Amino acid sequence: MYTGDPPGTGAPGTYNVGLTAICSLYPCTSNPYLFETGWYKGLSSLNQLRQYVSWIGPTGSGYETNLGNLSTNTWYEFQTLFSNTTNMWEAWRNGIPRFQIFLGNSFKKGNYVSCGLEAGILTSTYPSFSDYCTLMRYKVGSGSWTAYNYNATQIAGPYCVNRPADFAAYSWKCY
Repeated sequence: MYTGDPPGTGAPGTYNVGLTAICSLYPCTSNPYLFETGWYKGLSSLNQLRQYVSWIGPTGSGYETNLGNLSTNTWYEFQTLFSNTTNMWEAWRNGIPRFQIFLGNSFKKGNYVSCGLEAGILTSTYPSFSDYCTLMRYKVGSGSWTAYNYNATQIAGPYCVNRPADFAAYSWKCY
């Protein structure tokens, strides 16, 4: 995932994120269970670009925005996965696990994946930023990685999604 140079924010509760998520239902924004990680910039991170994790599960929900500082205009490999070894959901960055959490025995897999951008807006101004995901892949259990070509897009606000190449997605403010 490419971080770009997302804008800072002065409005409480406003944030910008680029994410990869595993969701139990479609769309990812309105389902009972999800686990996601990626980059975050907002007041919760003191307007620093950082790795974050967010979750909704049978044992509760929450988020953490302090999983390490990131650089702008940089490629990172983010992974969201359920580990059968630890029995926990894990957020990885560049091949290293950065966060683990147990979310209950009834949420150990997802039916959908998501990769893109999201903005929490408490003003009438939508920020202008973008997010680029390449080599999107998934695996089940101890199987091999399978390249993932999405066939659905979920759009809210003035944002667009494009598939510039196989197994890649590009999302941006489009007006």
